[in-house]
Amino acid sequence: MTRDLGLLRADIERIDGEIAELIERRMELAEEVARTKIAEGLPIVNEQAERKVRDRYREAAAKYGIRTETMESIAGLLISEAVWREERVTR
Repeated sequence: MTRDLGLLRADIERIDGEIAELIERRMELAEEVARTKIAEGLPIVNEQAERKVRDRYREAAAKYGIRTETMESIAGLLISEAVWREERVTR
């Protein structure tokens, strides 16, 4: 038996909201990271840390059966937003 399409879409909408909340929490942490970097005299962009993020997302792609390209795109967008938020803190 299949579930009602409206209920399925409502579940997707709820999950989308949860994803947005998680992204905001991640960005708040990025701002905290920026303040710590400033206090320690470190540059905002850290290519090694960015590589680790991308690696984690590639691993998640394999674990959950999501296309690698999709997860790489998501990682790139999150990194871009985090760098933007971190740079705002430095202004």
